[in-house]
Amino acid sequence: MLSYQHPDQGSAILACAIISQMDKSVIQKVKKLSEQIGIDDPCLPVKLVLLKLMHDRGCYFDIKASLNEILNCFTFDRIATLWAGRIISLYYEDPVYVPKASRQPILELLSDPTIDLKIETEMALGQIYEETIPIYEKKELGITYTPDEIREYMTSIIRSEIEPSDLLLDPCCGCGCFLLAFYHSLLNSYYSKNAEEPIIELHERILTENIYGIDTSPLAVALSKLSLALLFPTYIECPHIYAVDALTESSGILKECTFDWIVTNPPYIGHKNLAPEYKKELSELYPEVFYNKSDISYCFFSLGEKLLKPDGGLIYITSRYFTQSMYAQRLRSFLLEKFTFHSIVDFYGIRPFKTAEVDPLIIFLRKGRYSGNVFTAKKASEKSFDLLDPAKEGYSLIEIHQDEMTDESFSFSTNEEKLLVKSIEDQCPQSLGDLMNSYQGIITGFDRAFVVSGKSPEILEAIDECGVKWIKGKNLAEPIEHAGKWLLYIDDDSDPASMPVSLQRLSLYKQKLSSRREVKKGSRKWYALQWGRNKNLFEGPKILFPYKSASSRFVYDPDGYFFSADIYAIYPREGFEEINMQKLAMLLSSPIYDSYFKAFLKKLGNDMYEFYPNMVMKAKVPSVEQINALESIESVERLFSG
Repeated sequence: MLSYQHPDQGSAILACAIISQMDKSVIQKVKKLSEQIGIDDPCLPVKLVLLKLMHDRGCYFDIKASLNEILNCFTFDRIATLWAGRIISLYYEDPVYVPKASRQPILELLSDPTIDLKIETEMALGQIYEETIPIYEKKELGITYTPDEIREYMTSIIRSEIEPSDLLLDPCCGCGCFLLAFYHSLLNSYYSKNAEEPIIELHERILTENIYGIDTSPLAVALSKLSLALLFPTYIECPHIYAVDALTESSGILKECTFDWIVTNPPYIGHKNLAPEYKKELSELYPEVFYNKSDISYCFFSLGEKLLKPDGGLIYITSRYFTQSMYAQRLRSFLLEKFTFHSIVDFYGIRPFKTAEVDPLIIFLRKGRYSGNVFTAKKASEKSFDLLDPAKEGYSLIEIHQDEMTDESFSFSTNEEKLLVKSIEDQCPQSLGDLMNSYQGIITGFDRAFVVSGKSPEILEAIDECGVKWIKGKNLAEPIEHAGKWLLYIDDDSDPASMPVSLQRLSLYKQKLSSRREVKKGSRKWYALQWGRNKNLFEGPKILFPYKSASSRFVYDPDGYFFSADIYAIYPREGFEEINMQKLAMLLSSPIYDSYFKAFLKKLGNDMYEFYPNMVMKAKVPSVEQINALESIESVERLFSG
């Protein structure tokens, strides 16, 4: 971290450290003060931190003497202009006037000895900004604050290899945490090779020649520029940080630029939250990785490959979803073809981001494929581990041969998991999908209308008209727990005349039911289930399992339960009707198959796994004769003991 003495105390002092987060009590005090001041300015907490930081460091300009001038037009541009001594345009905003009656608390903040930002983290602006963004907006825009230890770990990869001439791009730079970290790596590299060069010249060279950033938020871009400028008392702006969409507009501003490093934390926005027009544009720009239900983050891998120099380094922290997702097969193929894998950190269910329910992975790639490459993956084996202390345990080290990886799925299995998978698959002649079909439960479109319980005359009559026994994932046990819920099964081909009481109930929710997408499109009647599926499949015997579960939980259902979309079912394919489904359920729920599934299924959070059919049905199983011969869990263990 760069810290500065007061100008009359000498020149800047250079030091390296892991940058800690700003104290939470400071954040709370500033947010409370912003509420007390009561002006209409969502950026007020950030501006207060900026003033306090500049005042406490005392090496920019005299904040107290200029306070009235600042508060007459309280904008980022006014503060930067007074600092630089010339007009600066960082961020367009309407002039903000702070009434004279509200200025005293700001003056008191500047003089408050209990809040000292003299040596505070340079991410102070970004952190207070991130703290003031509403949760719903963070989710909508995929915004997450990168934890300090993750940022330090990713930067440490660069630090040992950095050269003074290297160029770095963060295409989702936010408030500049990776740009700041890269700055320090470059400064140390410069300084070690040019010890006699004045530090202000090194500082200016890095900001104007080496660092590039892009973000869709103009305010985040302004804060990135400010945070970098604040690293030295003299105002020098970083000119290559742009407020555009890197995926659609970067070619117009970067032109012929190529980079030695691209480092980022791309936004976490699923396909459901993307506008149709934007999805279409991405599919046209990045057809090699983006299609159907792909995630927007996939496009950043393709963008990185286009903008990197040969052998350039790409370091991303992103959702691990792409390693196994059905709609990430093109991306996996692209990565195997275009990159050499250097290292992976798989958090494997640990969720370090405070504002996003994302299972992350850190991946370091080099542009260009080299045959015979072997790399190391760190896979979390406990609920927490220390990225920065290699001496501490908490993860497994796995050696992976890239030539053995396929685009079907990226699996970072330990040796024990590999041995178990090999043991089962060597002894099993077919997959579960060879024997069984699968289908998903019913989507009502509005459970409150269609799912009923109780013993009132109206409810009992509606159940008698069209009610079927209804369960959700939490009811899957041995035996199945009904819990007294009934589904009013009304599909498009149902006869309304035969269920007047049920329709009378549904009419109470007609406005809500009529607003469903399928009803508006004319593909469903207003009173019909959104996706009723094939009723005959539910009425027959089957095996049920939850979509998300902490363990392998397959339950035989001979009683014709109907169930919600958080449950999947399997039933025999034609020609395999003789299979004993009760014994198959016992096999799939056994401890050995629980470990087998967990060796390749997608991890969700600390303890949950995704039992999605596209993966479950690939599981290898014994022959029908062997399954039908099973008598107990012990017989399952004996079957694979050899």
